[in-house]
Amino acid sequence: RPPPRAKSLVALDAFGGVGGNAIQLAALPQVSHVYCCELVASRAQKARANADLYGVGAKISFLCSDYFSFLGRNERLSSGRGGIDILFLSPPWGGPGSGRKAKKGKQNFKFDIRHFPGLPMNTVGMLDQALSVARVVALYLPRHTDMKELQKIMRAANVHRYEIENNYHHEHFMARTVYICKEDVKAPL
Repeated sequence: RPPPRAKSLVALDAFGGVGGNAIQLAALPQVSHVYCCELVASRAQKARANADLYGVGAKISFLCSDYFSFLGRNERLSSGRGGIDILFLSPPWGGPGSGRKAKKGKQNFKFDIRHFPGLPMNTVGMLDQALSVARVVALYLPRHTDMKELQKIMRAANVHRYEIENNYHHEHFMARTVYICKEDVKAPL
């Protein structure tokens, strides 16, 4: 949900995959441009082909780059002066089917979101960095997210208000999206 604003919005999809989230962002009329970071070249090529198929390819810049390295190379973005309004974080957690094997026999399986495998920082650090870059951050998480752990992470990131949306596909609970506005982050004491 992009923030209300008179000017066109710019979004950054940090973990682009084959482009689904970048395409959805580019399809919004209030979004003028989307940057999409994807580390794997073949997935970035698929993302570009998918965006062209959906008619939004001209609104998306596909970057075959690690999101963290991309921010490090772009001082304007990493300093929060780069004009990124929306940052979409869908860190690699295995997708909607993850946890099925671990869940077998464990009715209360919870997905640990403190640190996503393969990322150079923990979730608190990732949120801190994202909130230094964009006015709005969306964090896409597994449906089995431990909500108490999420609360702890938000407190550690000085986020005092956020909205959680449960995501469904054909009435099947798939994931959660957490929305955070920079205005809802308290300065550390």
